[in-house]
Amino acid sequence: MGDNNGEELSKRGDKLFADRVSWYALQAELASKFAPDLGYLFSTAEPGAEYATHNLDITPMLAFNEWTGAMQMNLRPPDRRWFGETLVEAHEDLSTRGRDWLKRRTNVVWKLLYGKRTQSRKALRQADRNLSAFGEYLISISRLMERDGSFAGSLLFQTWHPAFYAYAIDWQGELSELHRKATMSAADLAKRFEEKNLSQQVRRMLDTSDGRMKPVQVRHAVLPTEEYEYCTRQAPKSNAPWVSIWYDAENRNVLREPPQPWPLYVLGRWQEIPPIQWGFSPPAMTAIATSRRGDELFLAMLEFAEKSASPDRKSVV
Repeated sequence: MGDNNGEELSKRGDKLFADRVSWYALQAELASKFAPDLGYLFSTAEPGAEYATHNLDITPMLAFNEWTGAMQMNLRPPDRRWFGETLVEAHEDLSTRGRDWLKRRTNVVWKLLYGKRTQSRKALRQADRNLSAFGEYLISISRLMERDGSFAGSLLFQTWHPAFYAYAIDWQGELSELHRKATMSAADLAKRFEEKNLSQQVRRMLDTSDGRMKPVQVRHAVLPTEEYEYCTRQAPKSNAPWVSIWYDAENRNVLREPPQPWPLYVLGRWQEIPPIQWGFSPPAMTAIATSRRGDELFLAMLEFAEKSASPDRKSVV
């Protein structure tokens, strides 16, 4: 886990985030119109007294809630199970034993998805809102861990805001690389990744109480094994097809790099505009023009009302 690895990964992540800047600008405007609570995450401003003060009309927000709710009802109807195990091709001669096996398997997957601690319901609702506003979502599926570091026997589903991740798509249209931003305190880094794997700068922060609570910018990257071998100039340590890498983006230091049998993330995109690989939301892209014109009309009416209330007075010589 040398510093050279962290340097290479940081450069790759920086480039992916830089390539996404123009898409961020568009999505920030869409979110500011339709979902201000999602839009503020594209900036460094904190929500407070200025929250949604730029919104002149609540109609776009109401429309966003309507189409998001309709999509949720269609994707996951509350009155029935919205998925089930079945065969790729229907076989009418499937035995009763085979049908029972598929039903049992469906029950197992359902319990795995909707367990008490999986947080899947919250993650899916958040993914619906991201898909409606931005045209894409990212869900991570990992093992739920107890406070002592042991496996809790359950999965953990989490949805991530587009402002905090960037990715690359291969020639087949599938995810080939992903970098996600995260913030952890120096104390949390030492607890999660062991102090020996931290950079010297972070280890010095652990010597003071204030330093232990200071936030550190880290990233989680997922790459194919052969691609990680290329960028670090090292031979792969496993036959697993993916590598999950945690690295300190501030100090260019790799914290952990375990092999993974799958990429840990599920990326969904509503609509693509080739050759652009980012997702787009058709309803948001359609409604933004009306929202802009509505704001212009409101401002024109406001200006007219102000001039009518206090007309310009001509000086008399």
